[in-house]
Amino acid sequence: MITFGHCESCQKQASLALAHFRKVTGILLVAITRSSSGMLCRSCACRRFTSATLHNLTLGWWSVMSLFILPALLVTNTVELIRLLREYNTPADSKMLAAGVDPQIFRRLPWVHLLGIRSPITSGDRPLTLPVAISVFAILGAIISLIGIFALASGNGNNTPQQAAAIRYWTKTVFITCILLISICTYWNYRKTNRSDTALDVLAKIVPLDVIYQFGRIHLTAFAFEIEGKLRVVLAIQNLFNAPTSLHIKLAAANEIYPLDVQLQPSEATAFFIHLPLNFAHRGVASVTFTTSVTNSGGRRARFQDRTFLSNSSRSALATAALAMSGHFSVDLSDNTPGVLAFMSSHGNLSVAIPRDIEPCATSATWRRIVLWSPDSPMPPEYAASVLVRLIEENSAAPTR
Repeated sequence: MITFGHCESCQKQASLALAHFRKVTGILLVAITRSSSGMLCRSCACRRFTSATLHNLTLGWWSVMSLFILPALLVTNTVELIRLLREYNTPADSKMLAAGVDPQIFRRLPWVHLLGIRSPITSGDRPLTLPVAISVFAILGAIISLIGIFALASGNGNNTPQQAAAIRYWTKTVFITCILLISICTYWNYRKTNRSDTALDVLAKIVPLDVIYQFGRIHLTAFAFEIEGKLRVVLAIQNLFNAPTSLHIKLAAANEIYPLDVQLQPSEATAFFIHLPLNFAHRGVASVTFTTSVTNSGGRRARFQDRTFLSNSSRSALATAALAMSGHFSVDLSDNTPGVLAFMSSHGNLSVAIPRDIEPCATSATWRRIVLWSPDSPMPPEYAASVLVRLIEENSAAPTR
């Protein structure tokens, strides 16, 4: 995302983007990697890419470990430069300014430190894709074959002339094949990331990945907190298919059921919220339970931009322990909205640590809907974040869209 300000390198005022390049230094059996990031102008970003590339090519292959790391860094740095150049050619924040959205809205999310982002003003992950993975192995094969070509040029060793000719032929063939693979994968990755029919993976941009759950054809997350003497429950849902999806959700609280029947358009991401009154006379813990059922309506999985994969059982135990120590997905809110916000667990349970209980009110509580993203209205992720910020910070019910 482009913003305006003083470049961290040259200190000139210009259009800036977050640049992130990595370098590796090989020392015998050790490989030392370093990252360099900052809000840079176009010329400084190109200079930093050139510096990192020269460093990697001169000092990055002097150890066994760095031979495996170097191809990956060359590819990721090149992809990063292509992304930056594309951003520099895009009018700064045009969609966000047209929608009246603060480009730095992510700073106001109470869980911003749990998002998979490198800066409070950028969002999302760029996972390793198939063309990038193939390119890494192709670059490694090209380097090994190139070393073999230079080794054969210095002498045939104990090989006969026929054997040396055969080895030279296959070495050159492997090198040319790897170069072709790198070219094909570069074009493949460019087409993959610049498709006109891709959808935005909204939930992965605006909430922590560990609180997003998949129920059949949808991704779903939910959180709740106390505001104005009521419990505000917020659902965020995205359809994963390129066809309409119908779902039925039951919210059970205080022996009452609050149903939500809705049909999501292809790839649509929508937020729903409801207010449940709290019983101040009864001291307890406000708890609700969700039951979700999804109706199959055909279609195929939608293509997503920079798809971020959800957590699973193989996620690092260290990350799980760190999240548990932070309060099991409970987040302290800002001074504007004192209290505690809690996310739904994988079992559909949601408990907010406030000394209140929920009062039955099945007739007065209704669900309200706000569209976060749709193919007909493809807003940037900052718009979805601004909707959640309004739901968290504003006392009155947020307007629907």
